[in-house]
This record gives sequence, C-alpha cells and structure tokens, in this order.
Amino acid sequence: MTYNQFNKVERLKGYKNIKYLFSNGKILKTPLIKFIYSVDSGNQKHPIRIGFSVPKRNIKDAHQRNLVKRRLKESYRLNKLKYYQFLINTNKGINIKLMIIYNDERIHSFHIIRQNLEAAFSNLLNEFI
Repeated sequence: MTYNQFNKVERLKGYKNIKYLFSNGKILKTPLIKFIYSVDSGNQKHPIRIGFSVPKRNIKDAHQRNLVKRRLKESYRLNKLKYYQFLINTNKGINIKLMIIYNDERIHSFHIIRQNLEAAFSNLLNEFI
C-alpha cells in the first residue's frame, strides 16, 4: 500500500455513509476545522475513510472553496502515514469514518491549515489511547 497517495477507496462516499455520519457521528472542533467522525470495528486495508467539505456560507466563490479543499487534502495526504501507523500500532482494530469541515471565512495559507489539521488529528487520536 502506498501512503503518499489519496486513493478513491480512502474517500468517504455514498449518501447513506455520509447521512449516517452526520446523524450519529461525534464532533470535535478546533477554531479552523471541525471533525465529524464515527468509529467502527474491523481491520481494513484503509483504516480511515475521509471526506472534505467547505461550506458555501463561509466561502462564497467555488474556486476559493476548491483551493481550501485541495489544501486540506494535501495536508492530510502528507501526514497520512503517521495516522495509519498510530492506528495499526494500537492494535485496536478500529476504522474511522471522518468528515473534515473547514469552519473559517478566511482562506488561510497551506501551513496554517496543515498545523490546524495536525492539531485536530492529534486530539482525535488521543481519544483512542
């Protein structure tokens, strides 16, 4: 498995999956990013299935929303190996379905988004220790 890619099988897709996540998921907030997640048991090749969202009410222009989504995806992709290794090393056999929602009206630089995403993921993964 290559950890430096973001494949289709790693994406959270499907109306039922997303609806279940929003209705039954837990929420973790940071000033810039909101996580909605649910935890399942089982060992899959990809322990994290993830989706990204930038609400239209926060950022009006589609090209700017796409820019923020690209920055979120890239910052996740660069740190994905660290998250996978943590989940594999804990040997709890958990799978995480996760929706990342950008909660700011300003468009931040890649480095700020990456720092906030890393902080949010560390808070999320600390719940599984």
